[in-house]
Amino acid sequence: MKGMILKKTGKITKVLVFLAFLSAMVPTEAGAQEILTLGECIERALEGNHELEALKNRVEAASARVDEAAAGLKPRFSVTGKYLAAGEQQRLWPARYDGERGVYDDEFAEGTAILEIPLSDGGKTRNMTKSERKLHEAAEASLERLEERLRYDVTRLFYLILAKKEAVSALETALESLKAYEKDVLSMLEAGKAARVDALRVAAEAASTEEALLTRRHELESLKENLLLVMGEREKAENCEIAGEFPEVGALPKEQDLAEKALRSRSDYHAALRTIDAREYGLRAAKAATNPEISLRGVHAYRSTGSGQDESRTDAELYIEFPLFDGGVSDAKARQAKSEKAAAEAEARGLSAQIGYEVSEALRAYDVAKQKAVLARAALESAEEGFRIEKLKFRAGKGTTTDVLSAHAAWLSAMANLSAARAETALADARIVFVTGGRGDE
Repeated sequence: MKGMILKKTGKITKVLVFLAFLSAMVPTEAGAQEILTLGECIERALEGNHELEALKNRVEAASARVDEAAAGLKPRFSVTGKYLAAGEQQRLWPARYDGERGVYDDEFAEGTAILEIPLSDGGKTRNMTKSERKLHEAAEASLERLEERLRYDVTRLFYLILAKKEAVSALETALESLKAYEKDVLSMLEAGKAARVDALRVAAEAASTEEALLTRRHELESLKENLLLVMGEREKAENCEIAGEFPEVGALPKEQDLAEKALRSRSDYHAALRTIDAREYGLRAAKAATNPEISLRGVHAYRSTGSGQDESRTDAELYIEFPLFDGGVSDAKARQAKSEKAAAEAEARGLSAQIGYEVSEALRAYDVAKQKAVLARAALESAEEGFRIEKLKFRAGKGTTTDVLSAHAAWLSAMANLSAARAETALADARIVFVTGGRGDE
């Protein structure tokens, strides 16, 4: 009986080991790479970017400051309480007329409810509220510009990754070509049609290409890590795959049209204009500091003595304050507000000139990139044909290994140049969208 149990246990163990082996051989979803397109990368960056999250909170803080400023002319209600232990007998309430009888004691408890209704403060609150509202609008425009920059940054990294992937693919193709050529050289060496040095040169070139391939793969993973960092993702680069193509780009409008569009669309320029308006209202608020303030206040107070006697009173008063001298504080604030407005105006003028330069430079970069792409494509066709001819000449015994390797190097360089030119064109197109205030995912 014991032997049968041991045999069954042994069989169960073998089955479990076999199942574990099968489960290890079958790929799991956790190890599968996630495919990311440009649109998905932009969408996830807008949701997960930490800088964008921080600025959204600052915009909310600016909104709260608007409410805080507007609350200056809203009614205020408060309740206070106190206890007084006097060293001698005191009257519970001051006499309101001659001969009024009063209550005296040396201990008092008091509760007071105060309602204050501001009627006018000379325009300080109104202008300060307008100033904060304009600053809030400027903050919203800055947030919009940051979103545009984030789209551009993601697009730029995405296209750089595509270019790097093409470079890796080109090197892989070149390495395969060299390996095939190396076999031809070894066959010719055995037939006495090639020298030993020819095989060594091909092997050295293959090793150099393989080293370059390792470098490009490392650069590709680094770019993917950078993209994930901008997106606010915690995934590893090896767990995702970037999939997409370079866009087809066409003719662009004139530089003047794009510059005018940029001034109409750039949210950072809108933010600069809103800041000027905010500083103007801030200046008005500072000048209003010397205007009189009027408020209405109602007070209901209840007092009780230590002996248990109590009494309450209700008073209403119209309060008017005329600021006559504040030691120069209001004048200093007015000068400060005036200087801040002048600074905002200068910044807006500078930004306007900067936008014009950015549009002009982006257009020049776009034209150069398109020309380079055309030249690189023609160069690649020539290099491919030259490489093919040199290989045929070598097999026919009319060429040298040096000629073949030189043609191979020219072919590889032409592929790299074409990939770089295509990426440069796509990046230049994305840059034009960014500098004109467009959306990088449209």
